[in-house]
Amino acid sequence: MEPNQISAQPSTTTSITPSNPQPIVSSLPSAHPSKLPIIILSFLLLASLVGLIYLYMQIKTLKNQLGVDQPASTATLTNSKSLALSPDPSTTIDKTADWKTYTSPQKTTIQYPPDWKIDTKYTKDINDDTAEDKFFSFTLSKELHSITIAFPDGFGPGICIFKDQPEFVQDLEPNPVSVKCEGEFVEIKGISSIHRRLSAPPKPLENGTPAEWGIYTRNSNDNYITLPPIAYKVPTNYDQKTLATMDHILATFESVK
Repeated sequence: MEPNQISAQPSTTTSITPSNPQPIVSSLPSAHPSKLPIIILSFLLLASLVGLIYLYMQIKTLKNQLGVDQPASTATLTNSKSLALSPDPSTTIDKTADWKTYTSPQKTTIQYPPDWKIDTKYTKDINDDTAEDKFFSFTLSKELHSITIAFPDGFGPGICIFKDQPEFVQDLEPNPVSVKCEGEFVEIKGISSIHRRLSAPPKPLENGTPAEWGIYTRNSNDNYITLPPIAYKVPTNYDQKTLATMDHILATFESVK
């Protein structure tokens, strides 16, 4: 080896090889959607449905108890008015409970309110003032409103043909018995008879006296006749409630033979 000669030493090189990075795994659970709101909503919907079904059943039960689904009691209409009602007998209030009852010598009875008065008399034949025979009649009255029922021994009744009868559209031969009663009418279904009257009273007489308002009673041939003779009298400014009471009074008229 030569002096001052530096021997070449092999260089030592350290190579650093970077290691592959490892993924960091989180220890937190994965974020999945929660099912709790869906469960709560389903429960609320189910509870609402059950509540609606319960409410429906309660309403149906209440309707059945009140009879809403049952056919209501109706009136048998005769043109525009009728007094023929068919209520439930168990709930009917007897408006005649405190009424008085009058029995005539002809064995007929009629009921009337206690504030009405009754007069009875024997009268000569209205068509023959010279006749000696008299007939019986009675009159129920209140404040110029009255009902008179007469019982003549011999009487030729008149016939009134109302517009709901087939004969009304036919040409009637002139006769003093049958006449057409034009206009609206009221039918009064009594205990044992059916009566009719025109809705509007006749015009007063020239001297202002109220004209008699004829009442017609149906006979066995379905004709409406003036037998027995029954007449209403009302003032020009008559009271509708009092007139309705008159119809109610007439409905109690019956024979007790």
